[in-house]
Amino acid sequence: MLSKFTVLSGNKKSFTMDPINEDKLLSFMLALILKLDDYRVEIQPLAQELSLKTSKLSGVFKSLGCVIKNISAAEAKSLGLSKSAAASYKIASLTVPFKVPEVARRRGGMQQRR
Repeated sequence: MLSKFTVLSGNKKSFTMDPINEDKLLSFMLALILKLDDYRVEIQPLAQELSLKTSKLSGVFKSLGCVIKNISAAEAKSLGLSKSAAASYKIASLTVPFKVPEVARRRGGMQQRR
């Protein structure tokens, strides 16, 4: 764990976590959470548990390929949320199996102009 998510300090006896490795660890954790929660995670409660801003957490979920969307009225009712709270309540969901978008193919630029 230390070699994967930290950087050795100058004296080679202490480890520090830089922002890149912090985001890497967070990405690994969120990928595991997605797997455990059937690829659908409520962002606000998780942000409170991790003491992170919801915008940062949403950004990491988006980088993992998730779609961030508001919950429906039925989901808000099942969670016991009021309409005002449900308006800002977001869920990150990942469609599985994950499909990578196709790359746009271009024909040769000079050959096409002739």
